[in-house]
Amino acid sequence: MTCRNIKPDIVTYNTLIHGFCKAGDMDKARELWSDMVSRRIFPNHISYGILINGFCSMGHVHEAFRLWDQMIEEGIKPTLVTCNTVIKGYSLSGDTEKAYDFLGKMISKGIVPDSITYNTLVNGFVKEDDLDKAFYSVKEMENQGLLPDDNLREAFRYHDEMLQRGFVPDDEF
Repeated sequence: MTCRNIKPDIVTYNTLIHGFCKAGDMDKARELWSDMVSRRIFPNHISYGILINGFCSMGHVHEAFRLWDQMIEEGIKPTLVTCNTVIKGYSLSGDTEKAYDFLGKMISKGIVPDSITYNTLVNGFVKEDDLDKAFYSVKEMENQGLLPDDNLREAFRYHDEMLQRGFVPDDEF
């Protein structure tokens, strides 16, 4: 692009960074980020969301949270999508309790959770074997007028059917 005297803009950088994140090449995504900033093209909420999601997806949760802090320090307001990404990051790192605490902070800032928010929490609690909190989160979701995704609904249907047939779930696998 630069060879043809075409100057990249924020959309160009966001697209390229997103592509490298999807490919798992976080070093190249970070390199593009640095190049973008050096050209005085400053990241927006979309830029941060893309890179935070990339780091979370690769299991680099610490780096994702560092970017989150940087975004907040720069006065960029998080979106629901970015908040859901942070909740996903906590859940992937095995700390769904922190994800749940983050939900409270999110709500206190006026960001209304959606079904993706709750489904991510529920999946995290299930992976951590905390079914009580998973069920509680489903109830919270339903109280907000939101529905669990199809997989979650099916899992709870099987659970209820097992209970009706007299099976008692245990913690043994």
